[in-house]
Amino acid sequence: TYHIDTNRVVVYGDSAGGHLALLTGLLQKGDSLCGGKLVVEDKPSVAAIVNWFGVPDYGAHSKYHTDLSGNPDPWIDPTDDFDEAVRTLSPVRYIHKSSVPVLTIHGTEDPAVLPAQAELLHKELNAHGVRNRLHWVEGRKHGDFSPEERTEIHQAIWDFRADVQILPN
Repeated sequence: TYHIDTNRVVVYGDSAGGHLALLTGLLQKGDSLCGGKLVVEDKPSVAAIVNWFGVPDYGAHSKYHTDLSGNPDPWIDPTDDFDEAVRTLSPVRYIHKSSVPVLTIHGTEDPAVLPAQAELLHKELNAHGVRNRLHWVEGRKHGDFSPEERTEIHQAIWDFRADVQILPN
């Protein structure tokens, strides 16, 4: 009806949306999150992931973030087993040799999601032979990109899509 080629769906998000894009693209049927609160039953087709400074390793990330009352991470349900939630919410846990290609965009001075997170994701994807690219935005923080940098980033996205052969006809 809508002439959408489901073999060319690219999930895309920034910050928390980048984290969700990574999970959406990397989770497989049968994977379970947060002690079984979510079990992947049916997986839609995803051709690639564009991750704008999302968190790939929630365990490493949560060590650096606390809420105002000093609790380890305000995004984790306090009724969940913290270690289990952190482990299962980490997209790097779901990387395997047949994972879809991933493009990560990250500022080199990001204090919210440390650049080491992007490096870790890139390293893990490479270790599994997954096509990926890491696009650094020099001197930038958590998404504070200029219009010129955004133009450069979107060209990098277009080039990445061409490289992995998911451009529209």
